[in-house]
Amino acid sequence: MKDNLLKFKDLENLKLAEDLAKACFEMYSVTSTGLAPEIAYFNTKEYSEGGLDCGNKGSKFVDDIIIKHSDCHNLLRLEIVESLSVLYRITEDPKYCEWGWPIFETFEKYTKVESGGYCSLEDVTVLPPQRRDKMGTFYLGETLKYLYLLLGDSSIG
Repeated sequence: MKDNLLKFKDLENLKLAEDLAKACFEMYSVTSTGLAPEIAYFNTKEYSEGGLDCGNKGSKFVDDIIIKHSDCHNLLRLEIVESLSVLYRITEDPKYCEWGWPIFETFEKYTKVESGGYCSLEDVTVLPPQRRDKMGTFYLGETLKYLYLLLGDSSIG
């Protein structure tokens, strides 16, 4: 962007990106663990199907998100923290750091193993979550990188 100025169309796209990030972040808030499932569906007039009890009745979005049993696992994916990191760099809005911190804490709480590695989870809707003996390489190379870029010294990167 010339002179680092956002044009009207850029602002429209930024608003859409912020709304999508908010929806994705709320998928974390509806589960017992505070981690999002691999796949979730929105409960709409066009699509309303039964799913698992997400676990967190305190979330105001618990009735808006459907999680099917076959999709309730978490593979330690990076996309939400990457999006939060990019949005924070563009807007400098601290809410993105505030959204990222509990995600980091929850990864540490439920997925860190004694050896120092991490594991994916079988079902994010139950406590304690059953762990899988698997960690994708993207967790260390991307998920934690974006958490660092989001939560670390903002003069880096």
